[in-house]
Amino acid sequence: MVHEPEVQNPLALRFDGDGRMWVVEMRAYMPDANGTGEEEPIGRISIHEDTNNDGVCDKTSVFLDGLNQPRSIALYKNGILYGGHEKLYFVENVNGKAGKMTVIDENYTQGGNVEHRTNGLFRGLDNWIYNAKSDTRYREIDGSWVKEKTAFRGQWGMAHDNYGRLYYNENWFGIKVDQLLPNTLRRNPNYLLDRGHFKHISYRDKLYPARITPGVNRGGEGAIDENGYLTAATGAAGAVAYRGDQFPPEFRDTALFCEPTANLVRMVHVSRKDGLLSGEHLMGEREFLASTDERFRPVNLFNAPDGTLYCTDMYHGIIQHKHYLTKYLREHITHRKLESHPRLGRIYRIKYRDNPRGPQPRMLGKKAVALVPLLAHANGWWRDTAQQLIIDSGDAAAIPALTELASDVSKPLGQIHALWTLEGLGEVNLTAISGALKSTDPYVLESAMRLAELLPADDAVTLLPTLTDLAGRSRSGAVVQRQLAACLGRLPSKQALILLNKSS
Repeated sequence: MVHEPEVQNPLALRFDGDGRMWVVEMRAYMPDANGTGEEEPIGRISIHEDTNNDGVCDKTSVFLDGLNQPRSIALYKNGILYGGHEKLYFVENVNGKAGKMTVIDENYTQGGNVEHRTNGLFRGLDNWIYNAKSDTRYREIDGSWVKEKTAFRGQWGMAHDNYGRLYYNENWFGIKVDQLLPNTLRRNPNYLLDRGHFKHISYRDKLYPARITPGVNRGGEGAIDENGYLTAATGAAGAVAYRGDQFPPEFRDTALFCEPTANLVRMVHVSRKDGLLSGEHLMGEREFLASTDERFRPVNLFNAPDGTLYCTDMYHGIIQHKHYLTKYLREHITHRKLESHPRLGRIYRIKYRDNPRGPQPRMLGKKAVALVPLLAHANGWWRDTAQQLIIDSGDAAAIPALTELASDVSKPLGQIHALWTLEGLGEVNLTAISGALKSTDPYVLESAMRLAELLPADDAVTLLPTLTDLAGRSRSGAVVQRQLAACLGRLPSKQALILLNKSS
């Protein structure tokens, strides 16, 4: 898709509404085993474009350079948010070049080496911006940025599924996933078990590299088998839930993560039973993607506008940071000449061979109301991007169409996004919530109940008969019953509390 010299040491990317790829390049990462010059301000954010839609980027420009270890990016309104080595910035986009830069948070990252600093900048379904290696989230409210506590999640990379569950990992396990919408439990100040919100769906599972993997620090801890193969994750990163429409249906309930020390990408099939998620590796003794090239260092995965997956490959001899290089690994680096060529990089598109790629989007500059139908698109990237662009526009003209979509029970994913788009605009209304509560989809009902809490008291009270009916349905399932319990205690009505007591 794109490779050096156009990109060097790519870590993260985002696609804008016209399908252009914005890439974060940490060009100074570990140029040698001592990390000499790693804080030199040579990092950058670049823009890559496929101008003729032949599947290959043929135009590259630099949006912002001279950066010290940049790590994350989010497209936001008329610019970008980017996470630096210490601070979080907003940078205006002036015709593809960086304009005014504003510090949003002086303490975006605090202490720790490059492997253990905040990253991600993931715009969630609920319109908050989440981060890995962090217990805070961000949102602009009435023109001011709010930094709020959330559960501590992950180490490198973040994503979500179609229902707003956050996916993340740490280096020694594959994927954790939230079982509830973010901050559901945290809203109760008496709930002290901060670990109760997540589930491992890939934990210390056996790996199947395509080559021997002696170049890992933990080889002496039993992580490498008698044949020289890494047996379980030691550098997992970049978890993603596949939400595209280019792979066959059997691949759509899947999640993936990178293991750069083993030069592979693993796929996990995700099951939902009564609202609880679990994962299983179903590919036998092989991986979704594995390379015999020791420099293949996949670190992040992203759903793309064309329905495929994109993989950022640092293509770097040294993947372990200097703070964790053992004597053994330093000797391996020298023996394998892995300090050579420190500024390479590739970004791959992963597609299903027999299916065509989806069309290139053309969302930028469109009126918000024209984007509303895209909230029901088969590709999750389109739904997310349409939601974000509508909210960023602040255009109230889209409210009637959003309210109508929120009531369209034939399009459950569209209903979910319409509801949260209304929330992002500050326009949650009784018509939209009442229409969504007619759905039989548990996740539509979940979002509708969550957002019913934002209605004026008189409107919220009118929903009690519907909520009473949901509480009495024996087949409504745990997704609905959990959210109902969380919702009822926050509605301004004695009847709500009585119903909560009966339902508990």
